[in-house]
Amino acid sequence: MKTFEIYYISRNRLQKEYCSEIIKAQSEESALKKFAKMSNVKDYKQFFDEHFYWEDNESDWLAWFKGIKEVKFVKCPHCSGTGRIKIEK
Repeated sequence: MKTFEIYYISRNRLQKEYCSEIIKAQSEESALKKFAKMSNVKDYKQFFDEHFYWEDNESDWLAWFKGIKEVKFVKCPHCSGTGRIKIEK
C-alpha cells in the first residue's frame, strides 16, 4: 500500500481553506476513487476538469481539487520517534 496526500481548496462566502486528505491505496487512481467516494463525487476523472467543484460539508462549502502526491511518513528524529514527519516522494 502506498500513501497519497490529496490537496483541495474548500471555500464558503467568508473563508477559504487549503485542505488535504491522507489516503492509503495501491495506486494514484484508486486513491482518487476513494477520495471521490468520500466526497460524494460520481467519477474521479471530474477532478481533472479545472472548472469542476463539489459541495463540501453538507452544502455550506464548495471545494476544488488541486492535486495529489505520493508521500511517506517517517519517525521524527527530534522527538525520539513520538511524532511523524511527512516526506514527499
